[in-house]
Amino acid sequence: MMLSRYLCTLGLIALVACSATEPTPEAQSSGVEVEGGSSAPTAGAQGGGDGGAGVEPVAGVVMGGAPTAGELVGGSPEGGAEGGAEGGAEGGAQGGEPMSAGAGGAPAGGSANPPTTHVYPGATEGQVILSNAPRPCERRTTISPYLPDEAGHHAGSILTPSSYPFTVSMIEYTLEEPPDIPTCKSELAHRLELSVLSAEQAPPASPSSEALRHISLELPQAMAPTERRVILQNLADPITLNEGERLLVSVSLASEGADHLCIAACEDEPARREAEFWSNAPQAPYDWAELGSFGLTSELMISVIGAE
Repeated sequence: MMLSRYLCTLGLIALVACSATEPTPEAQSSGVEVEGGSSAPTAGAQGGGDGGAGVEPVAGVVMGGAPTAGELVGGSPEGGAEGGAEGGAEGGAQGGEPMSAGAGGAPAGGSANPPTTHVYPGATEGQVILSNAPRPCERRTTISPYLPDEAGHHAGSILTPSSYPFTVSMIEYTLEEPPDIPTCKSELAHRLELSVLSAEQAPPASPSSEALRHISLELPQAMAPTERRVILQNLADPITLNEGERLLVSVSLASEGADHLCIAACEDEPARREAEFWSNAPQAPYDWAELGSFGLTSELMISVIGAE
């Protein structure tokens, strides 16, 4: 895997740290896609600073079900999209503060291993955002595959609700194009996988047969290049997590020639143990390993949006 920082590289991983200040729409374009369609290819908004420019067709295919559907609400994505271009940047509609500090909020006392997933208020009443990374993030990085050996390998987060049942209706993540890595191309088609895990279950080698529930979504190539592509994937069939269950969300970091996807991560706090993973394979059977085993402390900026 490659993690790339603006000024250094670490072995197979290239970690790209962004400035503490989020880019403005003038300095960095932001593409926001709300993806899906209940019975036909869906339409999502992609483009500039108003959340409505450049409508493109998108598709999400759910295994054993119908394509997913999505729409923009009031001109901004429901979860509060990153990038500063949509109303309600990271952290949702209520200032980005965690809803609770002990069970699901910011770690108390700067713990080296925050106990659980952050819980943030969403953009609408009753909506909740789960994220291992803090929202907003002050120190952004990106994670990408080392080509050709790691083309299509997945970066994934395990997200754990603070209370149950929890119904997941949307997934949010960001694909970046840091200026010093010209091979990062956020518009590439890729796959999103969701796996429901039991309380103690490790990421499964074959999610379709080993997870409690598994969904695979194929996301098409964007119609126009964007330096930052925020994905908001609606689920036509929401996932309900029952007592103790967790959700593994993984994104295939696809490649095309020398180009590849780079997913956003955050360095604001140490990563939780057994929460951030690399698949070591483009498809099942996977050989999951914690990002920490590569010397990485970043948390993937993957969020799930739903209701308790």
